[in-house]
Amino acid sequence: MCYNIHNDFRNSKNFAHSTRIYKEARAFFAPPQNMIEVKNLYKSYREKAVLNGVTCSFESGFVYSIVAPNGTGKTTFISILSGLLAPTSGEISFNGDNSIKDTYVVLAGEKNLYAKNTVKENAMYIGRISGKTTKEIKKQTDFLRNRFPVYNDVFDSLVEKLSYGQKRLVALLSSVIADSSCIIMDEVSEGLDMNHISLLLDMIDYLKKDRVVILASHDYEFVANVSDYNWFLKDGCFQKMYGRLSKDQLVSIYKELYTVMED
Repeated sequence: MCYNIHNDFRNSKNFAHSTRIYKEARAFFAPPQNMIEVKNLYKSYREKAVLNGVTCSFESGFVYSIVAPNGTGKTTFISILSGLLAPTSGEISFNGDNSIKDTYVVLAGEKNLYAKNTVKENAMYIGRISGKTTKEIKKQTDFLRNRFPVYNDVFDSLVEKLSYGQKRLVALLSSVIADSSCIIMDEVSEGLDMNHISLLLDMIDYLKKDRVVILASHDYEFVANVSDYNWFLKDGCFQKMYGRLSKDQLVSIYKELYTVMED
């Protein structure tokens, strides 16, 4: 059975009630700035169905984690959401417009930046291909340098000279330069030490205020710390959809859903 975001998927009645009241008030006083709606999304490779009628919605102000083992359609869903892959059928709309894919993907590893260029040069390039003027890019980078000292510290450095953690943080902040309404992060906490994890949490908290933030990760402690919603993908659709969960709750639900699959 597949669920969508409008079903009662919260992990307690009190949570569901308080969340409904909060969303109703938020919608009345301050409508969400960015919204993504997914309707009846299907994707098949030859005769193999990978996504089977996914229907859900995302809005700015929250972090959504997609939890699933490899091979369950998670990468396919993210690729379609970001416009890198076409669905077999279904619709995706960004703020009511299904003709655009306004996403910025922060890939796992060190694939987001040009190593032989400086952080400043990377920011300029990302801004220009996103349609920003030099003045607009400078305004954004000046703000980021002031808001996040780690960005200021490495701004004139070659990317290849940065630590792995610094590269991951710079790649994430590049999404601000691109000014996308949705940020998708793939294993963003992978290989980071505690100091960089703390900085990463601060950055995500800033980014989600007026952007949709979607996370794909196997780091359950990180997911528990950062996620407002946790969605479990199986058999081509979201089988279980929860609000905030502890690490122990995440692991318990994961084992319940996927132990037989992985065995």
